[in-house]
Amino acid sequence: MHGQTLDLVASVSIITSGGADAGLRSDGNAKPLVVVGPQG
Repeated sequence: MHGQTLDLVASVSIITSGGADAGLRSDGNAKPLVVVGPQG
């Protein structure tokens, strides 16, 4: 499918408090939201 465009863009922003595992927590919370998509 070279050269084809997507008609859906998925983006999720999660804001967490600081700490040593802030990136891990924000990623862990954002991934399920992207996977289920806007219908979920």
